[in-house]
Amino acid sequence: MKMFRFFLLCSLSVLLCPAIFAQAPTTAKIAFVSRGINPSGVRQSNIYMMNPDGSGLVTLISRRGINHIAWELSGQRILFCSDHKGKHDIHVMNADGTDAKPVFTEPRYRVEPAWSPDGKRIAYVASAKLIGRSVYIASINGESSKPIVQVGAGGQPAWSPDGTEIAFVVGSPGVRKIYILNLEAHTQRQLLPDKNPWMQHPAWSSDGERIAFAWSPENSGTGIFVVNRDGTELQQITEPDPLRILSITWAPSGDELVYGKIIRDSAHLFKVSLRDSGTQQLTHEMVNTEAIWFDPAAVVSVKPSTSALITTWGKIKNQD
Repeated sequence: MKMFRFFLLCSLSVLLCPAIFAQAPTTAKIAFVSRGINPSGVRQSNIYMMNPDGSGLVTLISRRGINHIAWELSGQRILFCSDHKGKHDIHVMNADGTDAKPVFTEPRYRVEPAWSPDGKRIAYVASAKLIGRSVYIASINGESSKPIVQVGAGGQPAWSPDGTEIAFVVGSPGVRKIYILNLEAHTQRQLLPDKNPWMQHPAWSSDGERIAFAWSPENSGTGIFVVNRDGTELQQITEPDPLRILSITWAPSGDELVYGKIIRDSAHLFKVSLRDSGTQQLTHEMVNTEAIWFDPAAVVSVKPSTSALITTWGKIKNQD
């Protein structure tokens, strides 16, 4: 019994002394990709962080060829793509821009990463000689990578908040269709199969009940729409516009969207309210294409309860 108590005490001590992780922002923040020419005339790409109203701009990292970013649900880490040993590959860094490193040890062309809700896996897009372009799933340390679905010229995987499904785009000439893959049943279904198939950039709401996406319903321009995950209650958020939508992300509160859109010879980020369709332009310089939104108020803690562990240890000790 004493040996058991000693082993249990050691185990509890590991749980009660939390590991040191990267720090998530303490207030709501939007991170985004920006490209352009710096004052020295050098082409550069950066990941910036700002407040949801566009203020408080801070540079997180500057690298060659940055794009495709994703925020871990905890807010502690960010995935991004940039050049690495001659390949455009996936990297991970702390939310403050420190400790950036490749996810995979062997460089390969990998793009469009998406975090699993538990932060242990990522979905991404890559090409294989025999099966072409596919969505893959791998552990966050770059191991156990395997293709899960072929997407043609598509991709854009988006992991549902409950971890059971991945939305993605299947592409072919003149066609972009959104499908939803059930990871447990290995089945897939098309979102809005009876509509004009030119849909892109699926994004899940934080409660997992709705999907936002870009759509050209009449081939006359692209607008942003929201629909329930089962395809019901289709809602138009922005009017179809000849200018192309480049990305979509939800506010954690579920009442706003941030999207990237081409504006003349540039691209900028906009925020739109789902309540009244009011729109605000957030960026005005450089070329800004992708945004991700984190709010610590929306994160549900999954850490073990210290008081519960102490109470459990007390009960076991009293039984001795």
